Amino acid sequence: MRDDAMGGAAGSPDMRGREHGRDWIHIGCVVAVCVLYMLLLMCVAMGELPWADYETRGAFSMGTALMINFLFPPVLLGVGMIYGLRPQSLPEPESEPLPNPQSGASHRVADWATVRGALRAFLFPLISALPAFPLIFMLAVASDFCAVNSVCTQVGPWILNWISLGQVWWFMELFAASGCIGLAATLLVRLAARLVRGLRACRRL
Repeated sequence: MRDDAMGGAAGSPDMRGREHGRDWIHIGCVVAVCVLYMLLLMCVAMGELPWADYETRGAFSMGTALMINFLFPPVLLGVGMIYGLRPQSLPEPESEPLPNPQSGASHRVADWATVRGALRAFLFPLISALPAFPLIFMLAVASDFCAVNSVCTQVGPWILNWISLGQVWWFMELFAASGCIGLAATLLVRLAARLVRGLRACRRL
């Protein structure tokens, strides 16, 4: 009887709706990151067109720089905050002890399963920063001239300025940190809300 009840609950419309809701959060975050990088790719590609004049290439290069500095960090911050709303990002404790009125409140808000879920959630903002490497590399390192006091290598029509390689790592760290900060903020708020609910439940006993 218990198995039948659990099977019926798992197949209920509410449970299916929750599963779809969780999937939509994940899909929405992935789509937002993909659209962001597609815009950056378009700006980088338009700025490198060989038949474009100097003003056109300069305008797209300026737009790319503005996107990297002022659009990517807040968008990735917001995506990380939304991604933290997924139930898998902060799972409920698998074994939750009942409060003991004699020894005080002992409501468990997290266990090892919760920690594992949170650590897995942080993989998303870290992976989201990886596509920035080739795009920013093309923008910061590859150019058509070698600046003074720079270490350069010519590869076909491009000149790679290795001094600018530090900018690539800086922006990748910035993008990863933005997503992780947004995710951590949401997880902390959810954890605090879970603790408050547990304390209220203990006081009712």
